[in-house]
Amino acid sequence: MKKNAKIWNKINNTLLATGLITAAMFSVNITMAGNIALKDIKANADVAVKISVLDCGEIAIKDGSILNPALEKGTNVVASNPCYLIKHPSGNLIWDAGFADKLIDMKDGLDVMGGAFHWSVSKTVASQLSELKVAAEDVDYIVFSHLHSDHTGNAGMFKNATWLVQNKEFDLGFSENAQQAGFMVGDFGDLKDRVQKIDGHHDVFGDGSVVIVSTPGHTIGHQLLYVNLPKTKPILLSGDLYTSLDAKEAGTMPVWNFDKEQTQESFDVAEQVLEATGAQLWVQHDKTQFDGLKKAPYFYE
Repeated sequence: MKKNAKIWNKINNTLLATGLITAAMFSVNITMAGNIALKDIKANADVAVKISVLDCGEIAIKDGSILNPALEKGTNVVASNPCYLIKHPSGNLIWDAGFADKLIDMKDGLDVMGGAFHWSVSKTVASQLSELKVAAEDVDYIVFSHLHSDHTGNAGMFKNATWLVQNKEFDLGFSENAQQAGFMVGDFGDLKDRVQKIDGHHDVFGDGSVVIVSTPGHTIGHQLLYVNLPKTKPILLSGDLYTSLDAKEAGTMPVWNFDKEQTQESFDVAEQVLEATGAQLWVQHDKTQFDGLKKAPYFYE
């Protein structure tokens, strides 16, 4: 754990130095509702839900074995870093927020941790939402798979959104250990007074069409998102439970995972959802799979 803390401290210090993140903490209101049992996550809702895939950056990694230990050390890997807009009759939801749009001003991208990671942005989230004819102010919910900084960069853009987050992830995110865990409070601090804490699986709209699936292990409050599309197969968004389809096949996990045993249990949870619903798994950091998906302004329905 000490080695992992050093990795995240180096990343976080780089971001602080570039001005991509700042420190911010605000008052908090907390509510809880909508918990659902794993057995009740089914592909049986008939709701006009659709999802659009946003390009929220790219990550070049010098040694991919830190994400997938089955790889040979020193293997170069390029990972996608998407976000998603889910449109539901009762509201709009953003899943993950990628790198901050301001990173696009760094034409050569950003080296993190001495070049071990290279972050870049070729399209802004704001421009992609504009193509979808959705203003950031029109987003009702924002949900992160977890609070690592590659998933929270544009959190502050969504001024009217309610943040749905696992209790433990929230508590760690505003603790003295947040930076050590790779969480940048400057990204998501503005959401603190618009939070709905949850504990476990959560039915966002109450109709089984969009369900947060609790899968701790990568972080203390990591989660997936199940989206039941009426015209095609349901989708399960992976967060960082799997970092690539190859890693899933090998059963491996990143070296810095918070809890390996919990991760293994969460692998089982994901498999149960996939088997029960027939959902397709979208592994968010798998660039090959990501490249094969249609991007905004297209909607999967």
